[in-house]
Amino acid sequence: MRTFNKVRALLLCKILGTGIILVLLCAAAAPLLAPYDPVAVDLDCVKQPPSTRHLMGTDTLGRDILSRVLYAGRTSLAIGLSATVVSLGIGLCIGLISGYCGGALDAALSMTIDLFLAFPSLLLAIAVAVVLPPGIGATVFALCIAGWASFARLFRGVALSLKEEQFIDAARAVGCSSMRIIAVHVLPNCISIALVAASLKIGSFIFAEAALSFLGLGIQPPTPAWGSMISLYRGFLPSAPWMVIFPGCAIAGTVLLFNIFGEVLRDMIDNRMQW
Repeated sequence: MRTFNKVRALLLCKILGTGIILVLLCAAAAPLLAPYDPVAVDLDCVKQPPSTRHLMGTDTLGRDILSRVLYAGRTSLAIGLSATVVSLGIGLCIGLISGYCGGALDAALSMTIDLFLAFPSLLLAIAVAVVLPPGIGATVFALCIAGWASFARLFRGVALSLKEEQFIDAARAVGCSSMRIIAVHVLPNCISIALVAASLKIGSFIFAEAALSFLGLGIQPPTPAWGSMISLYRGFLPSAPWMVIFPGCAIAGTVLLFNIFGEVLRDMIDNRMQW
């Protein structure tokens, strides 16, 4: 039974990983895959339903929905990946230093982490985005401000548990400095946890970016973004539902794919699993 569960988890992880790679490739190859210019206006094709010419239909300006969804995927994935990498790096450094060093430094950093965690992450991102000029850079910054604290709390707990291990005591005994111990001995033991946390966070950041764009605080038209497309076309849902359904499905499918992959990956590398 344990072997069967292991094989099933490995197979599921490979399938989900392949799906993520396909999504990334589609986004990266959007200029090659998109049949039309995503911002080109064609008033002869206004609000056309899905057809062989326009597989996902057109919008109120005759722009091809498929092309806009593909290009919007590039933006959303780029923002999600960038925000994840930056916030993971910040949270990893602060969390490990806080947990390993302890004392007054740990108390100060823990209070800062708790302060950021006291606010709902999406509301904090909205509050930051409001005071910044809309754009990709501002969106990434707002997401990083809202997301680094959860990483920091996670890795603080990891550092607190690892610093009591015997190999850390041995490193101290031979005269290794605290920074060397963190970099050489503690950090490598956080890689698997970091992969799981990052894969789960990417979906959250993609959803948050869509929410910011929906509210007009993220990517601005005419640059296509899934959230702004839903916001722009939501009034036409009864008469032209394809304009909302396809970008909505893109958001839901991408977020769900990353979240399930993160869950499966966590189960695979969790040391508490008894395989």
